[in-house]
Amino acid sequence: MNEDSGNLAVRALNHWRSLYMPTYIALRLFLQQLPQSKQSDYLEAFLLRKLPMGELCRYRRFFRFKGFDSKGEIEYREFYAASASSALGEAYVLKLLSALEGLANRSCVFSYQWPRNAKEGRSYRYFFPGYNARQHKVSSLLQTNSNYVVLVHDIKDFYPSIHTDIVYKRLESHISKSALSTSSEIVGTICQKMLQIPDKGVPIGPALGHIFGNIALEHVDDQMSTKFKDRYLRYVDDIFIVVEPQEIQNAQNELEKLIREEDFSLHSEEGKRDKVSSQEWLDNIHTEQVLGENFEDLFRRVRFFLWHRPYKLKSLQREFREKGIPMPLQRLSQDAHYGRFQRYMGQYIHDSPGKLPNFFIQFIFDDEPKLIKTAIQLRRDFFEAAKHIDVQGARAHGIIRKLRVQRLRYLLNRLLYLMPIHEFQDLLGLTPDVEEFFEYRSLIKAIMTKRLDPILQLPGPAIATFASLYRELGYEGYPEYDLELLNSDRILDSVCTLALLDVITVSDAWVNSLAQANSELVKFCQLSTPCKRLIRDQQFEDEIRTLQLDESADKMRDILSSRFSDMEDIPLEALLFSDSGS
Repeated sequence: MNEDSGNLAVRALNHWRSLYMPTYIALRLFLQQLPQSKQSDYLEAFLLRKLPMGELCRYRRFFRFKGFDSKGEIEYREFYAASASSALGEAYVLKLLSALEGLANRSCVFSYQWPRNAKEGRSYRYFFPGYNARQHKVSSLLQTNSNYVVLVHDIKDFYPSIHTDIVYKRLESHISKSALSTSSEIVGTICQKMLQIPDKGVPIGPALGHIFGNIALEHVDDQMSTKFKDRYLRYVDDIFIVVEPQEIQNAQNELEKLIREEDFSLHSEEGKRDKVSSQEWLDNIHTEQVLGENFEDLFRRVRFFLWHRPYKLKSLQREFREKGIPMPLQRLSQDAHYGRFQRYMGQYIHDSPGKLPNFFIQFIFDDEPKLIKTAIQLRRDFFEAAKHIDVQGARAHGIIRKLRVQRLRYLLNRLLYLMPIHEFQDLLGLTPDVEEFFEYRSLIKAIMTKRLDPILQLPGPAIATFASLYRELGYEGYPEYDLELLNSDRILDSVCTLALLDVITVSDAWVNSLAQANSELVKFCQLSTPCKRLIRDQQFEDEIRTLQLDESADKMRDILSSRFSDMEDIPLEALLFSDSGS
């Protein structure tokens, strides 16, 4: 496979691994069936042949926890997962769109920015640096003028409210001004097909959807940036404007006018619309950076330890489990033995043949007791820091509450990898009993009780984190669960995740009672190899099950513990537990 084609594959894999595992597994199955020669251009030829005919638009709807409605019932956000071929088609179209001058990164937009170069392994830069840069930019502006205030606004139902016909016309205009003439049909076809997936608006999940979000707000961005310069900052549909007190009304009027012109509306309720003084912002902004760096340093030390002494993995796992520390050692070991990490360490040795860097010497003399001691000290530090973040106390509303919630999530995400199971009751006591932490409390209860009923209706990061911690803690057998739970709504995606990660086995009787598409999806996730093609509608389930033909279960399990390329990430589920807190 040539370098560009391999890069497209990695971009698709990195997008879907943490978002929808069945798509990731199907992608790996698809890719391992391609010719292996580096000179092969099969993948690009496949895409060029299929895209103009719109044959790569196979998607499946899935759900994620959103919150609670007015009656206290769980609400879900609707997502769409691409099939393997559709995911590759999106990555190819995004590569073409990234070259358009009219769609270049804007300095006022901190979300879904194009990668810095064509060889990066993501269609967009990783989200957290952009979010962090926006927060730091606001802080920097406030430090220059103590009179500044931050106006906070949020667009209501942003993606579902986008007028796709208007956005598509803008895209056509950008394409017509570019050198994409030979590929314009490909881009147009795949974008049109994707926009037809939901009944209205832009689907959430497909990587292409974020470009349409940026296009939908490009006029707002242009006008607000012209008027307020670098004091207008946007992250997806979350808008900050840093202004003098006398500018407040004018800024709000201007934004509301522009938003109405695009047929959007701004949230009016507390938490979505706010005004924050300079001092309030600076007192509540993320202050856990040093702790985060110490956490990353521990992970680096463990990687180096396992790279330098790979035979120590089992003993390190045993000692960490004895101390109740559920760090993902198996995954860190995989990281340490991939080419990218080995080249990184080898370069240090090559550059300093006579004198190794101090950190390198420190790593060489690391041992199990030192690593465990560091992990325990980090646990104390994180726990102590979390105790002092009050999301319900003084001035804990609006954006201040949101900032405190994000800071606490940042700490809790990491404590999940540091806390022993017998101390999870303390972790539960640290976690506020409010809607923003409902998933956390459900996850903690599920781990403490080894039962699925607290968490089965929370598909997404919560169930994936439960499964990964369950295995890391070395639990034997399956957690207890009531079969009646499987008759509840919105549990299918949770069942699929638990089956893929080998936490539960679902009875054949229940699987066969499902509608055919759902039944085949569960069988796919149980790594049950079909002996023939059972669905012939060329939709999502048909494609992924066809890719499983003649594949052994062991070979598919290997996919879950390996990588396609050095450029592919292996995300840690607990660190992805909240979009802006990880």
